Parts: sequence; C-alpha cells; structure tokens
Amino acid sequence: MKSFKQLTVLLCILGLGAAGFSCSGNTDDDPAAELTLKPSAAAITANGSDAVTFKVTDGASDVTAEAEIRCTTDNTAVENASFSTTVAGEYLFQASYGGRTSKTVKVTAKADETPSGPSQFVRQICVMEFTGQWCANCPAGFNYMNFIISRNFPDAAHVIALHDNGSGSDEFAIDVQKTIARDYGLTGYPMALVDMRDLRPLTADTDQSFKKSLQASLDDYPAHCGVAVKSMYDAAGKKAKVTVRVHSEKTETYRVAVWIIEDGLSGTQNVGGQYQDYTHSHVARLLAGSAPNNYKGESLGEIPANTEKSKEFDITVDPAWNLDNTSVYALAIGADGYVNNMNLCKIVDGDADYERVAE
Repeated sequence: MKSFKQLTVLLCILGLGAAGFSCSGNTDDDPAAELTLKPSAAAITANGSDAVTFKVTDGASDVTAEAEIRCTTDNTAVENASFSTTVAGEYLFQASYGGRTSKTVKVTAKADETPSGPSQFVRQICVMEFTGQWCANCPAGFNYMNFIISRNFPDAAHVIALHDNGSGSDEFAIDVQKTIARDYGLTGYPMALVDMRDLRPLTADTDQSFKKSLQASLDDYPAHCGVAVKSMYDAAGKKAKVTVRVHSEKTETYRVAVWIIEDGLSGTQNVGGQYQDYTHSHVARLLAGSAPNNYKGESLGEIPANTEKSKEFDITVDPAWNLDNTSVYALAIGADGYVNNMNLCKIVDGDADYERVAE
C-alpha cells in the first residue's frame, strides 16, 4: 500500500494536483512560502550617517546574509543590508532569494535640517545641585561649585538647589528631589546634575570633572533652540501666569519644565559637623505642571525647523516666598532627554526674551 506522500507525488505526475493536492511541497500555511523584506525604519535623515538596516525572512528563517537586496529606485545593490544617503527623497527596495522576490518596501529620506553653522541662540546650562541642611560637606561643595561657575561660566550656568531630608531634616526639602536622585543613581552628597545629562561630584578632584561637564555642554551639546519666558503676577489672586516660548532651529520634539527658585533663604546648615546660621541660594521651591514630580517637563510636541511653540503654566504663589528673590526657570528639554537651553525671569512681571548671539 502506498503512503500518502507517494500518492501525492503520483497524483502530481498525473496532473491531478488541482483536485485538492499541492505539488509544491509547501501548504498555504507554511511560513516558508513568503519572502519578506523589512526595514528597521520607515524614514531616515539624509545626512549620510543615519541609516536603515534591512532584514530578509523566508517564512520564519532569517536569510538576510544570503539574500540580495536592491534599491529599485536607482537599481543599485544594498551592501551589508544597510542604506544611507545624502539625497532626500523616497527610495524603493526589494529582496531576492531562492528564485523568489519580496514585495517592494519604501523608505523616505528626509532633508537634514540640522543647522549648518553655530546656533543663533546663546547656550545656557542647567545645574541641579543635590544638597541638604543636614549634609556636613555640602557647604564646601557649594563653594567649589560657585568657584568653578563664577570663574569659568559666570553668565552661562544656572543652579537649581534640590534639598532632601536625607539622614536629617531639611525645611527646604522638595519631593521631586528623591525622584531625580533615584532616576540618575545618586550615590552621595554633594553632587550636581548638568543639563539632566551628566552627574558629577562637587569636590575639588584633580580631574575637574564638574568643570569638564559644563564645558561639554557648550562644546558637545550646542543649542539648537532658544527659550523665552514671561511671568504675569496677579497680586490680588496670589498667582502667576508663566508663558514659555521655544524657537527651534531644526525639527525636534521638546518638553518644557518650569521651576520656581528662591534665593537668599535664611536657615541653619551643618557645616563640617557643626550647625550654624546659613544663607541658602538657588533653592527649588516648586516644580510647575499638571503632573507631580514630572521633572522631565510638559510636552510641546514636535516643533518644525525655524518655528516656535509656547506653553502656559499657572503658578499658585506661596505667601512664604520672598518674591523679590524669586525667579522662574524655564528649561527646554530635547528628544534626547537633555536640557538643550533655558532662560529665567523674575516671578513678578518678569520678561526674558530670546537671547541671541551678538553679531
């Protein structure tokens, strides 16, 4: 008695495969029946370095290394399953393997809108200082930080002092400090987070890592946006309406964080093991926004190149704040999660326009 397989072969030879039998050896639900070309992205930037990579599958098998991939737009072979270009446009691709051809896929190469020259906006650096009244070494850390900034970045670096209860009590503690410390792996005090990018100790190390981090913000992370901030104070209602505008030089997704900072606060401080009267600077009093502890900011969405978007924040003013010493810090946070630029103004009717590089 013939087996089912032998019967199938016989029926194929006799031309009876159409009567419910397949002669290919593959049924319709066999995944090996389809050759698929899949790009890693639907769009890339036409800058010569941004690239799309391709994967070719024969059913469930990865055959990328054996397949031939071609750009049918200009009939060129795709080497190493990777494609990049400096010419904007739409590109079509197909893969061939085992005598079969995949369906065509499309990849769009967008024009590179990265500014070709220096930014028109002055670069401002955000420094988040981790400190506490209980911290015996924090005054020395503050002095070191202030020395580095005043000597090297007097008009470029702006401090947000984030107080924490830590191992003792702190009347200036702010809840969001714990969230940021956790997210960035804070291991001790005093430390500084530069542009929400780089965490450094505030100690006079021979490597001067804090100073180098500030310089890196200027050299390696230049501005591609400007920030303008305005605060309208309602004395009767004890409220302030803050408007932040962000002008981007390239198409980019941004978030905006608004902090209320008070300077010159009197209190005690552990200084080298002894508590004494102390004046606290740049103290974070409030992080504005609809979500608590959302230090990564409120979404502005995508800003097309050479345009601006704005966002308003309503601030309830604490009667304990000395408004003469209270400011609004507005941070523009790019798609990489780093502060790209910032600006600040007084909370009482302050108005700071875009700061542009002098010609």
